[in-house]
Amino acid sequence: MCLGIPGRIVELVDPDRGIAKAEVGGVRRNVSIELLENEGTPVTVGDWILIHVGFALCKIDEEEAARESQREAERQRQAERPRPRQNLRQTERVEICIQPELDFSYAPDDRAHPQTALVPVANLAERRKAGLLDALFLGLTYIGFLGLFRSLGGQLLAEKGDAIVYLAAFFLFYALYFFLFTTFAEATPGMQLFCLTTVRLDGTVPDTRQLLWRSFGYVLAGATLMLGFLWALWDEDRFTWQDRISQTYITAAAPVVEPDALELPAGRHSFARK
Repeated sequence: MCLGIPGRIVELVDPDRGIAKAEVGGVRRNVSIELLENEGTPVTVGDWILIHVGFALCKIDEEEAARESQREAERQRQAERPRPRQNLRQTERVEICIQPELDFSYAPDDRAHPQTALVPVANLAERRKAGLLDALFLGLTYIGFLGLFRSLGGQLLAEKGDAIVYLAAFFLFYALYFFLFTTFAEATPGMQLFCLTTVRLDGTVPDTRQLLWRSFGYVLAGATLMLGFLWALWDEDRFTWQDRISQTYITAAAPVVEPDALELPAGRHSFARK
């Protein structure tokens, strides 16, 4: 038995090329009857044939055509019938909850604030004066460097490429200025002249790691056109970026002395008797 779709020949379109028109389910289409003609099977109008991918495979009678039509309709119904198990499998969804392990909840009290009223944050006016003084020292140092460069035979040009070099050199001086004085002296010259110093959030003297982070904050603030300094205008604690990054701040009060630093070695206590 041949496998295909039954159709009835309604017209011989081009007998020389073996092309005829067949009607399949009310739709007429051209099919090739060349295979049947090569086998010596003549095809005329009204004959029933089985069609597979546009080729007539064999001739059939009307009863067999009806049976093939019923089989084809049954195959289509089975193909269109829903499959509950497959649909359920496609709609399955697996949820993995990792919130108990990674809790990113945020509370307003999580933000770092100064922890002692004995060492308050220096007001913006004092810090602004110290900053202007540091800017003056930094500018004079850079001007002195340019003068030394010119005295050694260098040329100072006002072209675009040279301006980029000047800005890069100034930023290098800026980074070295704040890195050296912050890391090794805990305060810049401007801060020292206005009696300002750097402390931790608990009011004690910061360690070297915090001072290094503060130096990085200065560099980051300078790289963003002093946005890190201007941040103090909106911060609730008047903290700059370097304050937030290093968990330190600037104060005009004396740092809190840790209790351990006041303890005397054992056996060195002396009491006066009356």
